[in-house]
Amino acid sequence: MIAAIDVVRHVWRRDRTIQFKNKIGLVAAIVTPVAWLAVMGSLPIHMEGMRYLDYVAPAIVVMSVLFPCLQGGLLTASDRQLGHLKKAFATPAPRYLMAIGKTLAASTKAFAQFGAVLLTAVLLGVRFSGGLTGFLLIFVYTMFIALGLSALSVSIAFMVGDMHAFGSTMSLISLPLFMGSSALMPIDKMPSWLASFAKVNPLTYIIGATRDIMLWGNTSSAVWGICLASVFLAAAMTLCAYLFERDYN
Repeated sequence: MIAAIDVVRHVWRRDRTIQFKNKIGLVAAIVTPVAWLAVMGSLPIHMEGMRYLDYVAPAIVVMSVLFPCLQGGLLTASDRQLGHLKKAFATPAPRYLMAIGKTLAASTKAFAQFGAVLLTAVLLGVRFSGGLTGFLLIFVYTMFIALGLSALSVSIAFMVGDMHAFGSTMSLISLPLFMGSSALMPIDKMPSWLASFAKVNPLTYIIGATRDIMLWGNTSSAVWGICLASVFLAAAMTLCAYLFERDYN
């Protein structure tokens, strides 16, 4: 058990050190969603019964986890392209533990962004009706989602095996997911074709659960969110571990 923890910790620490080595990139990653919140929340858009800042803040909270986690596999793509993974796989350490360590590392930056955005939302006076319980529920299911997205990102990075192709692939996934959800406008205000996509977009329901907690204190949405996020995390982590355990090409 101790040896397994050591493997995960070593992989996580190595990847985290590389990610946090560039201080400018780290600051930019944290400032970007905060700037999104400040700019989007200041737009003079009328929402029935609330400010636009209150409406968009939960979506930016989710965005602060979505984008960094989906891009979190970049280091894995780099490691495979440069041959570092092949060297790591030559050691006796179980590969599935390496997959766990890389998943944890890929989601670390997201938690820093999540905390910064949530703090900014509070400072800007965004309505938060969930109280401490609501905050803890948001944190738990956001953590599950972040780990699931990171595992998916690492899996895609492993399959693609090229840094440039990986970046393009994840942009193709992340932008439609966010822009094609209820993040910036209600579904009933969208064109019919976009509304149809938003209704089957899982991000719509993640953002909706976050809004229910933050704006109306509806914690039952978080319970369902945690259950669904747990299933997603288990599936994504299983895929990631399987890819690492199979023969290396």
